[in-house]
Amino acid sequence: MSRTISQEVAKETPWYRIEVDAFSVYPKVILVSRWYYRWLLGPGVTTPWVEREKKFYHDVFNLLLADAFRNTRIRMTATDRGFTTTLGVDFSIGRGLQKHRHWTVLLRKVHPTSESFTYQSKVMPHSSTIHLDTADIKDYQPTNVAGKTGIHNAIPHEFLHAIGYHHDESHAASPHLADTNSIMNVGKQIRERHLRQVLADLEDLVPDARFSLA
Repeated sequence: MSRTISQEVAKETPWYRIEVDAFSVYPKVILVSRWYYRWLLGPGVTTPWVEREKKFYHDVFNLLLADAFRNTRIRMTATDRGFTTTLGVDFSIGRGLQKHRHWTVLLRKVHPTSESFTYQSKVMPHSSTIHLDTADIKDYQPTNVAGKTGIHNAIPHEFLHAIGYHHDESHAASPHLADTNSIMNVGKQIRERHLRQVLADLEDLVPDARFSLA
């Protein structure tokens, strides 16, 4: 029997858990990516991590995601019922145990004067590993290969890599190099293409509906 939007539906993927909550007061798509952190020290840093710092950075990561996705809405069209509704998004990072993780996150504590571009942050899908540092919570101004500069933040950028968009649009080979406002280029704006894996998983969850960015 096919699933319909009247049923509670959720899906566990290798990268996140996703759920459609279509009939609550505030209908939304809920996505949680569980991160297991390894707390590392960068060059010249000798002060060990304490729990207060760990909580601070995890919480700030989620605040940066909330800001990045605050205007994002997903359109759901139920093909078997002939109506369309708009869903909010609740995308977040869960602090998971190692055995329940989607990703292992190597979070490096760096000197407070370090900038976000001092060390390379990256997502490595084949090993389910993300490399970040504490300077990544800062906005910075990167320049793409076309010489265009924007205001950018690494955390939502890497999060989108982690939930299925594996392209950097600031590179010469990207067909989206000219879209400098894109969060996967040097800007901060979300595009539908960035969520295509999420939209595909939603359509797998609810085969009688089609999903797109509103």
